[in-house]
Amino acid sequence: MVWVINLLGYSWPEADEDAMAAAGQAWHAFAATLRETDGAASGVVREMTHFNTAASLEAFAQSWPTDQHHHELGVDAADLTGTMLEGGSTAVQATKIAILGILAVTAASIAAAAAATPFTLGASQAASLAAQQAGRIGVRKVLDALRDRAERELTTGMRNAIEDRLKRINPMQSSATGGAPKMADAGKLRKQRPKLRKSTQLQVFKDARRAPNGEDFVCPETGKIIPAARDANGAPLRFDENGRPDPDGFTVPAPNPRSGAGDPIFHFGHVSDSEYRRLVQMVEDHPGRFTQKEVLDEFNDPRHYRVEEPGNNVGHGSESQAPGYGHYGSMLNNGPQPPPQ
Repeated sequence: MVWVINLLGYSWPEADEDAMAAAGQAWHAFAATLRETDGAASGVVREMTHFNTAASLEAFAQSWPTDQHHHELGVDAADLTGTMLEGGSTAVQATKIAILGILAVTAASIAAAAAATPFTLGASQAASLAAQQAGRIGVRKVLDALRDRAERELTTGMRNAIEDRLKRINPMQSSATGGAPKMADAGKLRKQRPKLRKSTQLQVFKDARRAPNGEDFVCPETGKIIPAARDANGAPLRFDENGRPDPDGFTVPAPNPRSGAGDPIFHFGHVSDSEYRRLVQMVEDHPGRFTQKEVLDEFNDPRHYRVEEPGNNVGHGSESQAPGYGHYGSMLNNGPQPPPQ
């Protein structure tokens, strides 16, 4: 068929559909690997920040969502590239098949006209030229269709990817660009309690009630001793307010074992009238009143917490049953006030 397509004034398409398909699969595999690696890294970050305390770790944990967002962009870009290559491979294959069909018909017409030349007194030559012209038009239409399909699939794929990414952008970013801040959602707060910041935890440890030895902790309700973290020689570990080791700093409770590896040693309990349900109820009763940042800042006020023996905290026996928003009600006035000591 090479002589036919040369006769029509075209070159055989150089695109290799098999190589394009293989490249597309490779990009999808890369996206899957990147997605898996990002998930594993997120697990390490959660574990590292949960079982360690330091200002640098807290800063890293706060910046991680931004880094993870960039990873997601990379995954999306790799998947989109793979999809475009696979779509291009299919289009090229379909185009080549169509061109082969046109060339076969054109070649047969030219051959038939050539065979009839001695008997048609030149009429067959005109038929041959007509067949060539029809072949040119057919090939041109197929190539135009390939171009249109490539443009359509590329622009549609890019548009869909961009629209999907815009839908997934964290609404909190709008406040950084001058948009409206994200408002607190009582439903989400009720479904998933936020995690205390490391700085909040350290301040609660610093202010907690100590045993007579000045090192271990005492549960305010039960009077049970909560052991402090110690080194291999039994000496208490001390830290400053940034979580850095400091021989003149304050002690912290012995770390809780990993989930499923044993009973917890301590809990962060609420000061009476600072129960989490009160904060959620206030947000629910005043929709659109508080931003997510305001609620998280109030939630992380260390004055709402104390170090408790786990059994007392889980039993809720010491919780206040008084109605209202408790200490959180001050947010409706002039800002939060310190809970009574």
